[in-house]
Formats: sequence, C-alpha cells, structure tokens
Amino acid sequence: MGSPIKIDITIRGNDASNACNILLDVIRAVKYAMDMHYTDLTDIINAYGFKKVSRPTAALDAQEEFEDRFIIKE
Repeated sequence: MGSPIKIDITIRGNDASNACNILLDVIRAVKYAMDMHYTDLTDIINAYGFKKVSRPTAALDAQEEFEDRFIIKE
C-alpha cells in the first residue's frame, strides 16, 4: 500500500560464493528490463544466469551478449 519493502536474501550451497554474483547480476538486469519495458531481454538474462534455458547458448556467448546489453562501458 505504498510502504517500503525490505527483502533479505540468503544463499546457501556448494558454490554459493560464485553463484551470488551471477544472481545479483540477474536481479539487476530483470529490474532494468522491467523498468524500461524491455520484454525481449529475457532470453539474454536466462542464458547468462541459468543452466536450463529456452534458447541454449554457449556460456561465453551468453556472457558476452549480457555484458553488451547491461554493462555500462565508459
């Protein structure tokens, strides 16, 4: 009803230290895509962050495509 919400997330697992960075990238990318109304970015985000996706992509290709779309280059 208009009040702020705080969400605490805990990640536990064998590779949690590695997965955390990817998960945060995915969350930020989804937030950006939602704010900008970019519905066509889901394949890029899924290929970068998850193993089972609708459009299989090689890991390096997925990372490159994600970085091209979401990483600000100065």
